[in-house]
Amino acid sequence: RILRTFYLTGSYVQIDAIASEEDRRRLPAYDFAVLPTDAGGSLTPDNRRFFLYAIAGLDAARAAVAARGPAASPAFEARLEGGTLRYARDGCSGADTAARFFLHVLPLDAGDLPEERRRYGSERFSFTFADRGARYGGACFASFALPDYAVLGVRTGQYGDGGPVWADEFPLDPEAWLARFEALVASEPALRARFGVHVEGRTLHYLREECAASDAEARFFLHVTPLDAGDLPEERRAAGFDNLDFPFADRGLRYEGRCLASVALPDYGVARVVTGQFDEDGAIWEGEIAVGGR
Repeated sequence: RILRTFYLTGSYVQIDAIASEEDRRRLPAYDFAVLPTDAGGSLTPDNRRFFLYAIAGLDAARAAVAARGPAASPAFEARLEGGTLRYARDGCSGADTAARFFLHVLPLDAGDLPEERRRYGSERFSFTFADRGARYGGACFASFALPDYAVLGVRTGQYGDGGPVWADEFPLDPEAWLARFEALVASEPALRARFGVHVEGRTLHYLREECAASDAEARFFLHVTPLDAGDLPEERRAAGFDNLDFPFADRGLRYEGRCLASVALPDYGVARVVTGQFDEDGAIWEGEIAVGGR
């Protein structure tokens, strides 16, 4: 990919050679105006042409970031705007943009995920600042267009050789997420443990009201016993149950001190599930739920 940068009428401009509309949608877009032009002719995205991206209003955005005062951590501020996740950091140096960004997208319906990600319950992306961002007047801005399906929430941050540099997570609609959480808390759980486990149709919800980050660190195990062992994947039939273990990061969000993760049961008839969390020393907590043929 060819990338050229220059200044035009006071705005930072990028020209990028692209092959498709999908490619164009994934390019940086912090208050971008999309101007398909090539010195007098209109462009067609089905041909490999140039699109002009002009960043507008960065001075106002930088002032808004600066008004919050110096950053207390190496974090960018991540916020949602329409279908795009925006990242901003004032007083930004090259070191702040060196680490790769990660983005985990949790859908409202796991069926909307690409087939290879449906078993995991979320979609994962990784990108560099150079791919998605720009520096302007000492501030850094980047953006990522979310997938077209309905999104429940996101987890994002940067990571280096030693692990995450910073991380943040939040629902797309905080009020709706909190209302949903409170409605589930008010219902009777099928299992009371470190996390309460609620059964709703063919979905298990794992809830914890006063939830620290450490509560969600240990991996969850979920062993699903079918009514008919013939419904299991061939490699699981000898064990007699399906193993759907997952990290909280793939299935849930921690927001305002509350944790909620949801897992859809397989399509076959389920007799019971055994679930909990474990670490290198074994089970931290566990319990069994008689699902009753769901």
